[in-house]
Amino acid sequence: TKLDERTAPLASLLAIALRVRANELDIAPSMIANRNELENLAAWYLSDRDESMPDIILPSGWKYSVAGEMLLSVLAGRYSLCAKAEAPYGVALVPLSPSDEALTSPDQIDLAHDVPHN
Repeated sequence: TKLDERTAPLASLLAIALRVRANELDIAPSMIANRNELENLAAWYLSDRDESMPDIILPSGWKYSVAGEMLLSVLAGRYSLCAKAEAPYGVALVPLSPSDEALTSPDQIDLAHDVPHN
């Protein structure tokens, strides 16, 4: 899988999501996936996905059931990461309901509307 400039930031996002999930399970994130595996997942997702799926997202594996499915959902925009002071690491992983729409590009944000006026 070819790595490009998008791979590292996406792998960082996946690493945060994995850390939150691993904390919920009370296991070390490295038991599920290391940085290289997350980079491979990010690169696979950003590519044409012609190559075989990374092990972490193989439906038959234990890693899929504990984190792989969630990581795919993060990539697909079905989970949101948000700052939450009371959460471990200050980050919460929040599933979006089907009616929630994640913003997919900066031009979808109406800054004039979303910023309070004094």
